[in-house]
Amino acid sequence: FENSPALILDEGLPYDRCHVGVVTDFEGAADLKRHDISESDQLYKVLRTQIDVVLDDGVAVLNANDPRITELADLSDGEVLYYAVDGGGDDPQLLRDHSLEGGRAAVLRNGRVMLMTGASEHAGPDLHGILQRHGHGGADELAALSEALLAAVAAAWAFGISPELIAAGVETFDLGPARA
Repeated sequence: FENSPALILDEGLPYDRCHVGVVTDFEGAADLKRHDISESDQLYKVLRTQIDVVLDDGVAVLNANDPRITELADLSDGEVLYYAVDGGGDDPQLLRDHSLEGGRAAVLRNGRVMLMTGASEHAGPDLHGILQRHGHGGADELAALSEALLAAVAAAWAFGISPELIAAGVETFDLGPARA
């Protein structure tokens, strides 16, 4: 299920607990004025509900590129799996620290997903290569689609799906037409 902040406020979550909860961003505050929400920082109390319901044997998948989202980690009853785009430099310190403490992290490095646990790394799908083979090649389009796919890869890994099967799924998924 994808739960927008508006859906959570209007109808609540469609389930009581979940195995995997994902928070990707704090966008959408402009659409929530009817709920007296006008700034992205006010979304914390809304989006936390997605992490509050993660089961103790479940996983909260959080975007480590946004410090507001990483603050949600303490609310999860289950494991926390961070994901992030490396931004052209070193992996975010939070991911390295989390991984070295035994946590899992997924990082998009040079277009390829690297799945990290402890001191080990496993190469995941080459998102840029897959996107380019499907006709998606502009820099802005690659960045936006890669970040969305990275969150999906992290969520799939949280469910226990193997990196090879995740790569096959991304490769065969209909990503729609490339934007001109």
